[in-house]
Amino acid sequence: TGNFDGGRDVVIETLKSATGGKVSGTVHKRVAFLVCDDFALNKRTKHVRKAEKYAVPIVTFSYVEECLAQGRQVDKAPFVLVPPPAPVESADQSFDESDYDRL
Repeated sequence: TGNFDGGRDVVIETLKSATGGKVSGTVHKRVAFLVCDDFALNKRTKHVRKAEKYAVPIVTFSYVEECLAQGRQVDKAPFVLVPPPAPVESADQSFDESDYDRL
């Protein structure tokens, strides 16, 4: 997910050539990895959130390039990205007189 040099079609063809797999437009539990750029990762896009939910590794495009260079799938570990923590929703900060008893 994200914007990559060369456009979406180039990325898809590179992925197919490098990994020998299929490209999915959605993230689900059978997806082997998600290729992501920094912007999409930091924005925590829908694909990033789903990858986290299903424990799908999120990798840089460099992973695909390295697979292509070596002609085989390589270890994902050096290319794994970790999304920033999800924002915490703030609780209602208002309190009434009964809250003073707990202070």
